[in-house]
Amino acid sequence: MPLTVVVLAAVFWIWLTLPFGEGAHVHTTSQMPTNIVWLTTGLDADEQVLWHHLSEGSEVVPLSILEALISPKTGRPFLSSLADYGFMLESDDPHHLPIGWTVKVKDLAGRKVPFVGINCSGCHTGELQYKGKSVRIDGAPNLYQLEDFFVDLDRVAMSAMSNRLDSLLLLRRAIKLSHVGKNEGEFLKLPPAAIARLDEVEVPPPAAAEMPTYGPQVRARLRGSKTNGMATMTDTGMDMPSELLASFTRDGSYLNRRLHGLHTVAAAINCGVDLGPGRGDSFGIIRRLLWAFDRIELDAPVSTPHLFNFGQFEWLHWDGNTTSVMQRNVAQAIALGADFDTATFKSSVLPWNLHRLEHIARNLKPPVWPTEIFGAIDFARVERGQVLYEKNCLQCHDKERLIELDRVGTSPMRALNFARPLAFKAFPDALGAMAAFAETALFNQHGLTPIERLRLEPDTNPVWRSTMMYQARPLVGIWATAPFLHNGSVPTLYDLLQPAAKRPGSFPIGHRDFDPRKLGFTTDVTNPIWTFDATIEANSNIGHEGTEFGTDLPEESKWDLIEYVKTL
Repeated sequence: MPLTVVVLAAVFWIWLTLPFGEGAHVHTTSQMPTNIVWLTTGLDADEQVLWHHLSEGSEVVPLSILEALISPKTGRPFLSSLADYGFMLESDDPHHLPIGWTVKVKDLAGRKVPFVGINCSGCHTGELQYKGKSVRIDGAPNLYQLEDFFVDLDRVAMSAMSNRLDSLLLLRRAIKLSHVGKNEGEFLKLPPAAIARLDEVEVPPPAAAEMPTYGPQVRARLRGSKTNGMATMTDTGMDMPSELLASFTRDGSYLNRRLHGLHTVAAAINCGVDLGPGRGDSFGIIRRLLWAFDRIELDAPVSTPHLFNFGQFEWLHWDGNTTSVMQRNVAQAIALGADFDTATFKSSVLPWNLHRLEHIARNLKPPVWPTEIFGAIDFARVERGQVLYEKNCLQCHDKERLIELDRVGTSPMRALNFARPLAFKAFPDALGAMAAFAETALFNQHGLTPIERLRLEPDTNPVWRSTMMYQARPLVGIWATAPFLHNGSVPTLYDLLQPAAKRPGSFPIGHRDFDPRKLGFTTDVTNPIWTFDATIEANSNIGHEGTEFGTDLPEESKWDLIEYVKTL
């Protein structure tokens, strides 16, 4: 069978056989918080808008498909369910996308199709809730649930592969949504009369046959049709089957590739330890995507780090493994849904937008403790706590520095996995070569001059390395960045000052209720969104204990230290 026939057949079944909840309509969710307070972190109003919604080039799915598909988590369309996956709403209108969600218009053979995607702020803008106030902080970690989102979206897409009725209903929904308020839709150019005909499809009860049923007008058209059982909209001057097939030919290969990419990413994520809210295993996922022969289980998840004073640091990530922000961000954009052709290395990544977002991130500053919300600071304790901080904490957190695994004693899984070699080369070397090649291909694709390339990648010799250590940094704004340790295994700073044996073995996470005394998320939660299990090796809460880490301090001294941290 010719390849084009195979591709078109795959497109027909992958694009059309997606589940759809008949009668569903996009409504506002009850999760739009009231009394939102933004803490200042160095961004002006224009920068904040760009930080929240500037596209990196991510093209997860078409907007109308996200609105037509139904989330198994909520029973509502994915578009109005994004808050249930940890993304923060800015409006009751679901078409006003949450923070970190973007729209990129894709030109598919002259047809403008808006695709939704994700940018940095979806992971790096946090929220703390306290006494009816929702305190939002640009640069703080967010408790997003990317694993659940991608896996649920993929599962919904794949689960109805054999259900033709759901296929037709989804297509009808997507076509109608894409035509609302427009002269033509994203996928099909249909006149109003043809759109009206879509409503003549009747929904049978669940036990009915797989094939769809039609209303009397459509059945009459079927009897008189010359298209072997497919209705021809003769009164509109448009042949529906021909237009459908033309649309598949025109748009189908791209849509097929995007859905295949979604499935590939979901499969890579959904393997090993559950990530849970606010965590990822980026390098484990990259390893599974790029080197299929050497896939490892995802057993080294890490928390999303904050970005306060990001511009002052040379090395990135928890283990200080690279100096290249651009190469790191290109890989991240592809992982978050940018189209990427593995044969040509061409992608939908937008390098100038990535550079703009990096520039904004470099301006992020730590927030000031909001006394009017979280309460006044006890400066008598602060004075005593500063002495303890300088004695116990600054030996590691005075500047950017690497700390040996044996010294810090926390879970070594992240450092060990990044150091684990591929069959043919050290992983950092292979990753660095791939990142450099992808970066060069991107710059070539956009026709960048040598001066422009140097502006986007000022590091003329980017380094990727395995340190077998963890990176410590100054603790500015640390009070706003729970949970703690690199794997997010400790819910509050107070718990971090306890020996590991006294830290919570499990705790609820995913809610945003803040404890301004212990500095972290509350743990007395009923019906938790997710429960962190510290008995799993990858989730271990051991380490960062002993005399030099403050766990042997008297109880009152620990409270003094915590009070001082509020001022950082």
